[in-house]
Amino acid sequence: MKKSFQQARRRAAEGVVYKHDLGQHFLYDEALLRSLVAATGVSREDGVLEIGPGAGTLTRCLCEAAGRVVAVEVDRDVLPFLRAATDAFDNLTIVEGDVRRLDLDEICRPLGEGLFVIANIGTAACPSGRFPSWCKRRSRTSCLPRLPRPPMA
Repeated sequence: MKKSFQQARRRAAEGVVYKHDLGQHFLYDEALLRSLVAATGVSREDGVLEIGPGAGTLTRCLCEAAGRVVAVEVDRDVLPFLRAATDAFDNLTIVEGDVRRLDLDEICRPLGEGLFVIANIGTAACPSGRFPSWCKRRSRTSCLPRLPRPPMA
């Protein structure tokens, strides 16, 4: 059985319910996560805005690779998991809120120009509007291609 599926089952037993209206689906395979981070080209000189960090599995890998990470999470229910998973990193700032309604210029000021924006968000969470244009204006890369949603059990 795949590690991500086992972890999802464990989270369900703990009472964590994935909110599909937010496009939630979490990855737990650290080898896959590290390869995704490596593919971005993020280095210790870089700042990263991560949108929708969820339980923090990708966030940990980003904190290991980047100089500074700002993670924006809208779901209060996953914040305790995110904080527990990333407690050891001093190069991370967690912001609670909806990225579509926050002042991104202010939040990202500590990251500098040419930051990376890393997100795995669905069209339901960000169908259009200011986020994509802000992403193109401020970041070196636009958002990573959306990963396919795993089949529902």
